[in-house]
Amino acid sequence: MAKKGSHRKSPKALHFKSKKNYQKWLAYNYIHNKKQMGEPPHKEIYIRGKKHPVNHSRKSSHKRSSRKRR
Repeated sequence: MAKKGSHRKSPKALHFKSKKNYQKWLAYNYIHNKKQMGEPPHKEIYIRGKKHPVNHSRKSSHKRSSRKRR
């Protein structure tokens, strides 16, 4: 029986068989967990056993135009 208030620990690393699988996981999380995606704790990503570099930027690097929308 589970203890009251206990929860399953999330893994520190995520392993994917292909970059396509990783991108599908990202797309799913972008839709369902958008608020949480940029927040720590971040996970290490491995694709086919090799560490994949991830940029955890919160804001996009491009500037929006200052023109007002109608």
